[in-house]
Amino acid sequence: MPKQTSTPASWNIEPAWQDHPIIKLYCSFKAAADSDGEMISVGRQSHVHKVVTDHGIFFVKQYFQATGISAWFGYSRCEVEIRNIKRFEALGIRCGNLVAHGIERKNGRTQRGILITENVDNSHDLQWIAENATAFKDQTWRHKIIDKVALIARQLHQTNFCHNDFQWRNILVIEETEPTIALIDCPFGRRFNWPFFDYRRIKDLANLDEQARLHLSRSDRLRFFKKYRHISKLNASDKQMIRIMLARYPNPPRQQIR
Repeated sequence: MPKQTSTPASWNIEPAWQDHPIIKLYCSFKAAADSDGEMISVGRQSHVHKVVTDHGIFFVKQYFQATGISAWFGYSRCEVEIRNIKRFEALGIRCGNLVAHGIERKNGRTQRGILITENVDNSHDLQWIAENATAFKDQTWRHKIIDKVALIARQLHQTNFCHNDFQWRNILVIEETEPTIALIDCPFGRRFNWPFFDYRRIKDLANLDEQARLHLSRSDRLRFFKKYRHISKLNASDKQMIRIMLARYPNPPRQQIR
């Protein structure tokens, strides 16, 4: 058998965090990999620890061995998520601040990846907000959230970027009088060109609307679409787009919309 050779794991601390006290805990890839905390997410290829410190709350996400062709060529999921966080920041879209990240490889193949992000204070994911926040019942406050999510979706799609997992659980709402939206957990997002872009854009919108059927009225859902399209009235092309979007998830959710 050929000898397995490992290269030292990379470890990059973002400039804004170079002198922050939290870096004493996460001074290296190994230190981050060995960190303790509350396990809040366990998947086949990654898990996430929530770490509460005197300097704030942080999330340590560790990806295991990459699978498929991306393990050898292109970007692993960890690298894609790091890249997308920086993309959101460049577009002015709020997300969990990236603190540090690193990749470990063996024989050129991605073995593990780690990224650390700062908690977004005073926030819950949109699904939790819809199910538990009293403020969500207020039409004015709810419409602010609908409008802002629609504008973020429009902004991303205008750059040919699709989230590819645009679920309500990946959208944070900072609960204030003027709610703010943040995006999290985006290891699948990327830019697409025609003809693949149209398919992926519809997938993003269909993912959002599948959950919207549980919590929003038809008029609220139509409001989202019009804000996304930046129109006041649907034309034939818009109606066709909606039909395709609804056909992606034809079975309505069990819970009735309000």
